Amino acid sequence: MRPTEKPSPDAVAAEQTHVLDETVSPAVQALAARENAAERQRRSRASRDEARAVAAMAPNPGGYVVPRMPRRIKELRAWIAEGHDAYSRRQISPIELMEMRRTMSTLLESYKVQALTTSARAATRQALATEQIATTITQLEHGNLAAMLFATVQNGQPGASRRRVPWAQPRPITSGTEGDPAA
Repeated sequence: MRPTEKPSPDAVAAEQTHVLDETVSPAVQALAARENAAERQRRSRASRDEARAVAAMAPNPGGYVVPRMPRRIKELRAWIAEGHDAYSRRQISPIELMEMRRTMSTLLESYKVQALTTSARAATRQALATEQIATTITQLEHGNLAAMLFATVQNGQPGASRRRVPWAQPRPITSGTEGDPAA
């Protein structure tokens, strides 16, 4: 190495480790070795991630351009099939195919949420209609007083407290003694 050149970070670390080898305990040496290995791994991952990012942003060598994503499910199926065919012909990279799959998955999740919301609204409408039918049938069969009683039970009276059933007395739960009905 020439005196004007700066040593590489690995060479400096190796020289420092060699100097420390003589005066430092084996536990500290092992810790330093683990830290050096972790730093090498971090640099390796960073360079790999950077290379992937550059490859993902580079245009396709054959000039293939992924078409716009359609909005309808039927067209979406054709779009993803076309993407798989382009991948099979090596016109797009696995990263682009993975992004197409993620996009499709996200769109289909939104359709699923929309369907669940619509189903919940329909169930609510059905429950309200069923209550209305029950009120009407009660009124026809038993008169207006029964319909009012039914509505009171359904809605509850604001400010009214419920009375306890006379025969339902609270009893402590025991650990299973003989003659105890709870055992």
